Amino acid sequence: MPLAPAKAARTPGRCRPSRATRGWLQLLVALLTLGLGSPARGEDPPATAPAPTTAPPKKATTTSTKKSKAKTPAPAAAAPCVPECREGFLCKDGTCLSLCNPACPAGQRCTGDSQCVSEAPPPVAAPPVAVAPPPAAAPAQQVEAGFFSFGVQIGMLFPGSVTSRFGTGDTEIGWMSQIYVDYRIVPWLSVGALFVGAFPGGGQDTSFVLGIGLQPKGHIPVAPWLELRPGFAVTYQYSQWGRVSDVSGLGLAGFLESAIVLGPSKAIPIQVGILSQPLGGASEVSDVTFLIFYLTAGFEY
Repeated sequence: MPLAPAKAARTPGRCRPSRATRGWLQLLVALLTLGLGSPARGEDPPATAPAPTTAPPKKATTTSTKKSKAKTPAPAAAAPCVPECREGFLCKDGTCLSLCNPACPAGQRCTGDSQCVSEAPPPVAAPPVAVAPPPAAAPAQQVEAGFFSFGVQIGMLFPGSVTSRFGTGDTEIGWMSQIYVDYRIVPWLSVGALFVGAFPGGGQDTSFVLGIGLQPKGHIPVAPWLELRPGFAVTYQYSQWGRVSDVSGLGLAGFLESAIVLGPSKAIPIQVGILSQPLGGASEVSDVTFLIFYLTAGFEY
């Protein structure tokens, strides 16, 4: 809209522009006013308020995070200490390092509080007690060959029977003794001379058996202190049985002896056996036989 020309008083001595000139001036002022209101070329536009941003899609963020994680290398796992560090040490890269700095002197140890304390002396171990193996069972003390032993035994006669032409008579309990000397031919066999005296009971006036002979005897060790001795005796016997006197015959005895060994030449024998006369007689009696069991015990050296 054209500005209305202002009516100004004329000033003497000054030139007054023409109407055309005033029009051009007004146009120039208007252009300058518009130019000052817009930013000049090459200048930054005025700062405006930032537009609200929208969050990127969740999927894109996850993908970006995965890519970031893939690009970042994972830290290497620390090497463990085998065996585990004891108190006062810290495991680092598979090595046990002392928590005390500087390290504790000799005779001290580092605690979990990084303190050096005196180390208690180790307990003194008792010396091992030597256990002796059980002794092996010693063999029986057996007498060597070429050795003599002398023995005496006494015991009892059990009830038995005597047979003659007058019939069969029974004997009662009596007593018996034997004396012998044995010679050890080999360690397991001996042969000896024997004297036997037996006195059976039975109410007869006088009854006795006397015999002399030989006895082979075995020696079987079964324990260090025990020996079994089976054997027999062959004797010439003279006997009397009440009214039947002057009876002589062949005596035969069998026995089993167990001996408690006290040493190489000492023992306590216990013998059970049979005293018999299978053959014999007298001038007035053709045959006299008997069979009597006995039990004796004694000592030999």
